[in-house]
Amino acid sequence: MTVFSEGCDKQVKIWPLMSCGQPMAAAVHDAPIKEMAWDPEISLLVTGSWVKTLK
Repeated sequence: MTVFSEGCDKQVKIWPLMSCGQPMAAAVHDAPIKEMAWDPEISLLVTGSWVKTLK
């Protein structure tokens, strides 16, 4: 199982729960991240920041 987190640190982090590994940065924005969406059918993660950028 993998968990994604986002927030005011401007980073999306991937947390590999099953392997108890360290979190890894998946995306970095220039401003805090406001939204995050995951589409499991195509394994797509989209993030949006307060300055209206998508990654």
